[in-house]
Amino acid sequence: MLSVTDAQLIAWVNAFLLPLARVLAMIATAPVLNHKSIPVTVKIGLGALIAALIAPTLPPLPNAILLSWNGILVLLQQIGVGVAFGFTLQLIFSGIEFAGDLIGMQMGLSFATMMNPQSGMASPVTGTFLSIIASLVFLSIDGHLTMVAAISESFHAFPIGIPSGGSALMARDLASMGGQVFSIALHLSLPVVAVLTICNLALGVMMRAAPQLNLMSIGFPISLLVGLWMMWICAPQLVEAMQGHLANGMAQLMR
Repeated sequence: MLSVTDAQLIAWVNAFLLPLARVLAMIATAPVLNHKSIPVTVKIGLGALIAALIAPTLPPLPNAILLSWNGILVLLQQIGVGVAFGFTLQLIFSGIEFAGDLIGMQMGLSFATMMNPQSGMASPVTGTFLSIIASLVFLSIDGHLTMVAAISESFHAFPIGIPSGGSALMARDLASMGGQVFSIALHLSLPVVAVLTICNLALGVMMRAAPQLNLMSIGFPISLLVGLWMMWICAPQLVEAMQGHLANGMAQLMR
């Protein structure tokens, strides 16, 4: 007759639920994986599948009962690590969307908003467009698979229930990535914004020379056409720059 002791049952529960908490926290914050169109049941099922595959490869976990204070602290540790991994790439997506917002504001499209499928919130159309392109680039370079590999490797770099000296390094890298949001936005938007600034200066000179011209009827279509033309011209470079920033972010996770 097969008998299961309380200690064995607790060990089995810890071996599955603690990795599951880290994986679900990563899925809840990582770009593309936390897409609003993906049902919650699918996300939970995906997290459970990943946790079930990872759990047998882990060393013996500490015997922490989840309902105890020690177990709650260990659970919070797993959630924090998962959130940090997902939020690192989410910051890169925020920088890309911010670049689109800067371009849209310079084109005069700051009033034109649409629902962003990534965040589920209304944002300027250019920001939503670049966010969708970034999602496609993320999938094309197997970013979703890299995220799964990174969260799997994190259990060796940040073992469950064992304080790790890498926590301070992760916090520093996350703060550094947050500071790069504006540099990413500037890097992606600078060519288009620079040309649009020159275009607006030329329109200002024209209005000064010929005050009878209607700036709203002439300037807005010209700025819009120039902005769209520059985005079309710079599209290959924009995609390449997005790929570089996303690759750097994923390399930082795998470090």
